[in-house]
Amino acid sequence: MRLGPARVSAELLEALGPTLVAVMAGVNDVKTVSEWAKGTRSPAKETLDRLRTAHLALSILRDREDLETIKAWFRGMNPLLERTNPRP
Repeated sequence: MRLGPARVSAELLEALGPTLVAVMAGVNDVKTVSEWAKGTRSPAKETLDRLRTAHLALSILRDREDLETIKAWFRGMNPLLERTNPRP
């Protein structure tokens, strides 16, 4: 069963934080991620596909790694994440 956009966004937001999720989703404003998590907005299909892929990776990694290692893994997938700072 597929999780809805709000649940996927909320779980990513809780685990990885708004900045990392915003960068992964390709949005410039972290408020957008919060709106997805609350269900007041929905991400575009392409963005939702990215979020679902990230959620799957998060689910797999949670079984084996601690949260800080998981965050580092996601940052390591895109070196620009260390330098990116979407608007709060």
